[in-house]
Amino acid sequence: MITKFATVYAGHVDIPDRGQDATPANERRFSNAHLASVFDKTEAIAKVMDEGGWDALWMAEHHFQQEGYEVIPNLLMAAVHLCHLTKTLRIGCGFNITLPPEVPYRGYTLKDLTLVPRPVHLPVECWQPVVSASARGLDFMVKHNIKGAVGGGAATMEQGPITAFQAAAHRAGKDWKLGENLMIGIVIHLADSKAQALKEIVPLYEEHAKMFAPLGFMPGMTKEQVAAVARRGGWYESGVPRVEHYINLGGWFAGTSDELVAFLKNLEARYPGLEHVNLSMPMGTPEAIMLDQYRRVSAEVMPHFRR
Repeated sequence: MITKFATVYAGHVDIPDRGQDATPANERRFSNAHLASVFDKTEAIAKVMDEGGWDALWMAEHHFQQEGYEVIPNLLMAAVHLCHLTKTLRIGCGFNITLPPEVPYRGYTLKDLTLVPRPVHLPVECWQPVVSASARGLDFMVKHNIKGAVGGGAATMEQGPITAFQAAAHRAGKDWKLGENLMIGIVIHLADSKAQALKEIVPLYEEHAKMFAPLGFMPGMTKEQVAAVARRGGWYESGVPRVEHYINLGGWFAGTSDELVAFLKNLEARYPGLEHVNLSMPMGTPEAIMLDQYRRVSAEVMPHFRR
């Protein structure tokens, strides 16, 4: 049953215009002062989530701009700082490498890395995105107790990462339920009506697509559609999928809080081992809207899953 609520905030600053008719992604430029606003925004998000009883905030580390929208340069320092400002919120780093190859070092072969000081909360959870869902990769994850994060669109497939992950556990002799040790991620936008949510999510979706379509993170887009996303306007005449396409796939959601509760209850019924969901906002969503979304989920959605 779903009991854990997390989000991904990759560290984007507020941008003044959004949508297909706004500034193309490759033309965006920000002052250093504006880029530094990411720290206040991150603090505000962490505090609201902590107050609302969320379980985890996942961030991403990026050093480059204008190459990307995300601008948090040092996850570990940011995470330590946020731990001073919050009480129970867990901070996830996506991604850090702590798995070294076997290399010669000072006269011996280095196989393991020692981290000091040791973490207060043990065991430390390690999560890994599940994309191709190859048997070799999933077997490695199960062997090393690495949990998996999958996109919400995968939850609509009869066969896919969720079923494959359970099969890997069974091969290792572990009787995991469908969805156990997985986290399903959904991009959401809540409003007082479904029509309002759909209207409001469109420019957010379009800005999100500008960033991620060229990286291959908008499943199903053709090369021609990706090229259209890089241009200003005329997207849908070029066949770019509308946000409703991704809502129908299950990876995006726009509606009321009650409708989101029903959506998540359906996931619970289909995946009895599922405990973790990741509810995130589209890339480029302004701070004020993000905080409103987190508060809505805390007050109107999470109480239905707290037992």
